[in-house]
Amino acid sequence: LAEADVIIDETYIAGYDTAAHDFAGSFQVADDEVPALARDPPNIFRLDGRVSDLRDGWAVGSSWFDHSKAEPQQLLAGMMEMIWVDSFESPCGLKYFRRAIPGQGQTQVSHDDCPYYDDSGNHDCAAIHEHLHEV
Repeated sequence: LAEADVIIDETYIAGYDTAAHDFAGSFQVADDEVPALARDPPNIFRLDGRVSDLRDGWAVGSSWFDHSKAEPQQLLAGMMEMIWVDSFESPCGLKYFRRAIPGQGQTQVSHDDCPYYDDSGNHDCAAIHEHLHEV
C-alpha cells in the first residue's frame, strides 16, 4: 500500500452501506502512508459503480460482472481515468468503478433506462445489437 497510486478495494462491507465506506479506518492507515489515500479526492475505488435495480425483491446485479466484459473500451477508459486522473478524460466516465469515499454511492439502473426496452416484451433487438457496436 505504501507505493500505491490507485487501489481497487474489494473488501467486505457489513450491511453493504456504500456511503459509510472507510478505507483508512478499515486498514488502519493514514494519508501520509498511502499515496492513493493522500490524493484529493482519494484514489480508492470499488468495482460496484453501477448496479441493477432489485430483482425478485432482493437480488441486485453488478455491471462489473454482467456488462464490463462486453464493453472493454468503457472498462479501459475507467481504468485510465483512475490512473491518470485529471490528465485523461473520457466520454465513457467511471461506469464500472466508483470512488470508495463516504457519500459516493452506486448508480442504479433499471429496464426503464434502456431506450430499446419495451414493457410488452417487444424489444428493439436490432437497435440493441447496433448500440453494442457503437459504444
